[in-house]
Amino acid sequence: MTNEELLRAVGHVDEDILENCERAKPSGRKAWMTAAAALFACVVMAAVMGKPGQEPVPTDPEPTEPKWECSMLSGMNGASPPLGLAASDAAAVWNRGTYQDENAPREMTITFDGETYTGNYQYSICVVGCGYIKDYYQREDRNAHFAEFSVHRETGQLMGIDFATKDFFTRNEEAQALEDPRNMLPDMVRQWASYFINIEQYEMRLYRAVAQKDPEMTTYTYEFVRKANGLDTTDLLQVMVSDRGILGWIGAKHLGWVEDNQDQLEAFASVDAKALIQRDTNLTGVMIQKESYGITPEGKTVMLVSCSGKVQAGMSAGYIIVIENTAQ
Repeated sequence: MTNEELLRAVGHVDEDILENCERAKPSGRKAWMTAAAALFACVVMAAVMGKPGQEPVPTDPEPTEPKWECSMLSGMNGASPPLGLAASDAAAVWNRGTYQDENAPREMTITFDGETYTGNYQYSICVVGCGYIKDYYQREDRNAHFAEFSVHRETGQLMGIDFATKDFFTRNEEAQALEDPRNMLPDMVRQWASYFINIEQYEMRLYRAVAQKDPEMTTYTYEFVRKANGLDTTDLLQVMVSDRGILGWIGAKHLGWVEDNQDQLEAFASVDAKALIQRDTNLTGVMIQKESYGITPEGKTVMLVSCSGKVQAGMSAGYIIVIENTAQ
């Protein structure tokens, strides 16, 4: 193969480069070695320069090393913040609780399971671990078929509906319990849940079973939770149903955010929450109760850690601590 043929095989080679290589052709063994060196230089130039008028192929930037920092969301029973721990940026929003928001629509109509419902605005909230405002709407007559429903402020998406009114208990009193509710209810629950989520992407589990009186019955609450790195996230849906198969309520936290934040979640895989809390605070005897992932109103993925520990020689207290990657 000639020099020209080799260069053309590399692809997108400027004819000027070929011409310069041609001029550099000497003869003899020493000349052959000189030509080989020149040919190598031409190949390198061709690879770097590319086709005339073509932009160089960009390279991916080096990934930024995570920088993990802890902040405090809340202390149980009024516990004081550990030394060295500032309040989380999301604390003011998440700890606000319910409030009246003049920007919320005064009336809302939604459709669920083929039925249409209309309600008047009641209150708003940004739930811990969620990045949006949820508005609640209610019928004036709470003894009617449904009590209230909630919607996503920005999208208007239905986030939950509550049927646990006087009518709900009356209907259960008149109905017979299913023969085997623990085996029969899951299929019914999946059908309701599929109105909100792709159930194949979520882990379903029985969250709790509660015995009720007047009427005597058992209510079952199931959860559909999206997992990441083996931990729960606030991409979660709950469904409560009676042992008669009558829907009590269904409610969601922040659906869908896990799918859009896979890269941020992967960075958390190696986080040692206990070690970080001990590094950033003066807490001793740190005990981790639960770790999960949430998303802030600013759209940042965070780890939510429920833990307990002692401040110096004081009594042990409980805390919810937020861990975030400040390098993002």
